[in-house]
Amino acid sequence: MNRKAFDALLTTFSPVYEQTRQTQPRQRAVGGGRKARLLNTQEKLFFIFFYFKCYPTFDWADIIFEMHRSQAHELKHF
Repeated sequence: MNRKAFDALLTTFSPVYEQTRQTQPRQRAVGGGRKARLLNTQEKLFFIFFYFKCYPTFDWADIIFEMHRSQAHELKHF
């Protein structure tokens, strides 16, 4: 996938991802809990593509993306 196709998909992915986040009830107050390593939807979409191309274990995702395995698991199921 080239950058142009990725950006085109990102314009569709971003609103859907934000809408999904708003419909799920929060478990903690805003600002509570672990801070996210993937800060924007572009990084999250890249991680999703990387995961489905390489299928790393969640421990490897922790090493490569410096994120906790539970966050990697959550993004995988998006």
